[in-house]
Amino acid sequence: MPVDLEAVYTAYVTGQAQNPSLMLAILPSHVLPPSAESMCAALAISDLDVVSATPREKSPENPLDVEAVVAVPAGRPGATIAARLGIGPSLDDLGDEVVASGVDEATRYACTRMSVWSVAVEVSFGDCEPLAALHTQLAIAAAVAPEALAFLDLDAQRLWPATRALTAARAPVAVPATELFTVQSLEHRKGMHWLHTHGLHRCGTLEVEALDVPAADASAIEMLMWATAMRFAEQGTPAPYSPFALGPGLDLAWLPWQDALDQMAVRGHGRLSERDELHRRPAAVLVAAAIGRSGAPEFAALRVHAGAVRAGVPLYVSFGELERRAAAAAYTLARFRELVTMHTGDVTWSFAAEIGLPDAEGDLAEIVVVDVESIDDVAVAGTLRAAPLAAPVDTEDAPVAGSRTSQPVERIVGWTATDPSGQRITQDDALYAD
Repeated sequence: MPVDLEAVYTAYVTGQAQNPSLMLAILPSHVLPPSAESMCAALAISDLDVVSATPREKSPENPLDVEAVVAVPAGRPGATIAARLGIGPSLDDLGDEVVASGVDEATRYACTRMSVWSVAVEVSFGDCEPLAALHTQLAIAAAVAPEALAFLDLDAQRLWPATRALTAARAPVAVPATELFTVQSLEHRKGMHWLHTHGLHRCGTLEVEALDVPAADASAIEMLMWATAMRFAEQGTPAPYSPFALGPGLDLAWLPWQDALDQMAVRGHGRLSERDELHRRPAAVLVAAAIGRSGAPEFAALRVHAGAVRAGVPLYVSFGELERRAAAAAYTLARFRELVTMHTGDVTWSFAAEIGLPDAEGDLAEIVVVDVESIDDVAVAGTLRAAPLAAPVDTEDAPVAGSRTSQPVERIVGWTATDPSGQRITQDDALYAD
């Protein structure tokens, strides 16, 4: 690896890389862009804990209008992020990779063909917990541009529908990990997929990739990428070529994409000639890893782990996401209780609760799924979907799949209701319901 390239990757491994996160609030054509003074005023009357908000004189070097420091309510005590706000022309093309779930064609057309101005909100996550930082960034954008058609997260290449964004911004719980980044897939005519993320650089870690993934393995490899991305974001980026565990028997390593192209005969997409400037930024190509007889690591295509993932081998669990989901489940517990009570006895509905089981010290040991039969203000009752691996669980018989159990509602860390059509409703759907 060239020395300058090695230095770039070393910055990510040592936690020195800092990349800003940019979000655009796309304004309707009839709405004039807010002034710096009005943005400061909007922040002052918002529910955000604004430490400071100051207009500044624009210049070619400083094109943004407002500098603000905002407390991160869902982050560490005392955590703040620095935000820079400004006005710029709206984009005339969102690009092919933008994920726009929930945004209808009329709104998408209005965003690119009719909108004139957008409000830019740039923040640096710094040492803040990434999910809490992104939630605060979204809340800032919603506060200064509540009339926006949609909110474009440029780093994750995601277009938020206005209603969902505004509701999420007001929620007392941080956004889900699924909003922090996207995993995108480009399929080659030979059936191979190039999977890659967008949105991790702002967390101070590398984007992750998987090359030459067979179509049959794409879903399983995507799960590995999600788990790897959250591990990198929360625990930092391990050294290249160094094995790390993602689950029992699931050892991985990563190579700089430049090295991967030198060492792998790539048959699908992701080759150098197909990478634009965005896809030539630092990225980690994931491979399966094992320690050979010589004691040195040996590598293989990531798809060798696909079977284990499909078999349900436990993957890395994001503690930040666990805490967030538990908070969302607690906040929306009344809605879950209402759904269960309303449809008790209706076999076309089903309900499940994820229960966090403590160890002897009271810390979270593992999570089990209970198929719920009843719930009240005190306890949730039902049958275990699978036996716990280690933690004790209160059951009416031996703790195996199908055992009956009753658990305190305080242990619910997630819930799902499935209606007769198969539509799933989770704590996050309830949290963001308009």
